[in-house]
Amino acid sequence: MKRATRLPVAAATALVLMVGVVPAALASPEPTPPATTTEQRFEDVPASNQFQRYIHWMAAEGISTGWIDGTFRPNATIERQAMAAFIYRAAATPGSFEAVTTSFRDVRSGELFHSYVEWMSFHGISLGHFDGTFRPLESVSREAMAAFLFRVAGCPEFTPPARPSFSDVNLNAHFRHEIEWLAATGISTGWPDGTFRPSLPVERQAMAAFIYRANAQGLFNANYSRCAHPAPDLPSWSEAEQRVFNRTNEYRSENGTGQLTWNNGLAAAARIHARAMHDRGCLWHFGFVGQGGGNAAMSSSSQADFVRLWSGSPGHRTNMLRATHTVIGVGVYSGPNGTYAYQIMAAQATPRSTWRHQPGTPGLMHSSRPCW
Repeated sequence: MKRATRLPVAAATALVLMVGVVPAALASPEPTPPATTTEQRFEDVPASNQFQRYIHWMAAEGISTGWIDGTFRPNATIERQAMAAFIYRAAATPGSFEAVTTSFRDVRSGELFHSYVEWMSFHGISLGHFDGTFRPLESVSREAMAAFLFRVAGCPEFTPPARPSFSDVNLNAHFRHEIEWLAATGISTGWPDGTFRPSLPVERQAMAAFIYRANAQGLFNANYSRCAHPAPDLPSWSEAEQRVFNRTNEYRSENGTGQLTWNNGLAAAARIHARAMHDRGCLWHFGFVGQGGGNAAMSSSSQADFVRLWSGSPGHRTNMLRATHTVIGVGVYSGPNGTYAYQIMAAQATPRSTWRHQPGTPGLMHSSRPCW
């Protein structure tokens, strides 16, 4: 965090603040908690509340100001829009970002949390849902909280243990990587019964403790703009998407072109686009103003080699081999209309304000609806 004072880390016994325990081999030491105080900053957070010191720390740092009626509402679940505000205030320099776009149809310009949500979108920390919404009033689940903190920490290098740490987070769980990382840092380590309860909503008071611990470890000083892992509010990349990503880099290597890095924001956009093409039953493109381009394809087989298909077309081949491209996102969607793939390549991660629909060829039409 840019404004917070660094605090010493002590090898103290971890507090079970509705967060549970983790094997000693995995957990980082519990940071020294903020000092207790007799001050009652919020009328509903008395000194007897086990989270009081974390909540007061958040308020002192300007991360949370509570509600206009003087309450903090510690037991309320944290909404996605409030999470965006908390993370922005903890990680970003105040006034360093001005929202000039509106990325989601349910978060309008001028609304209280608009800038925070746009900052999350701009940096690929959260790209919303397939239907183009952010769902700002929706509660944040524990697995989503793990993903948000992992990305804002810069997607650090981490290898999950071969054996799952939690009985309800198996090897194929969508956010297993992020949850295992969270446990290893000691920010949130699960429940005493050995579960993580990934779908359980996070309470505001627990979130205060999570953000304090992340800050004490310096995680908010990471370069969150360079997070190069899949994928925002979506499951980890599928086998088909990984195959397209690997084959694209193989093709570039064969032709003497540098390797591309996977990008969160582009992957989310590509997935939304692949699903939209399937649902409309036609192919079309969108790209970036002067900064990148995309390739679209459809096949009746989910095992199709899309890179081979694209390499046979001069325009698609040029997109894949352009030397100025450094980042890529891939979306593959299979359904009744077939398997649709879309890859987006760009010189850098680009804000949604630069995304533009481009006229496409409505060949392979399965629907009378217009492509856009």
